[in-house]
Amino acid sequence: MNKQPITFYCLTQTPVEKALPRVLEKAVEAGLRAKIFVKNEERMEELNKALWTYHPQSFLPHGSAKEGQPDLQPIYISAINENENGATVLALPDQDLGEIPAGIEKVLYFYHQAFQPGVANAKAHWAQLKEAGHPLTLWTQTASGWEKGVGV
Repeated sequence: MNKQPITFYCLTQTPVEKALPRVLEKAVEAGLRAKIFVKNEERMEELNKALWTYHPQSFLPHGSAKEGQPDLQPIYISAINENENGATVLALPDQDLGEIPAGIEKVLYFYHQAFQPGVANAKAHWAQLKEAGHPLTLWTQTASGWEKGVGV
């Protein structure tokens, strides 16, 4: 059984609401569908708003469980750990790493360096995923862009 590659994004300069849309732009440009798995409906609304407002000249086609019709959404946000929109990319802005839904080929895991419980969770998840045989990559946000690292 193939193990999905998991990319960890260590945020140091901006909150996930600013970094996530930029990373998802790359997925949409590549013609991929993405699912954003959030912890609750309040968080779903926060990220829905963030995707609409993160940059005045950009647009990320997306919807949320509130609007429904996941099959029409290239990016879909929900608090249900299922692959409702047939995504191949799963984004985890809240570190809620559970069972990876069927059809997911790549996972994007975000955490902020300033939030120590989040760093501890990221380290624990890194060790667990490495033990399970997932290919892991770390990107750390710097003032000049993203820098590839070797581990959380």
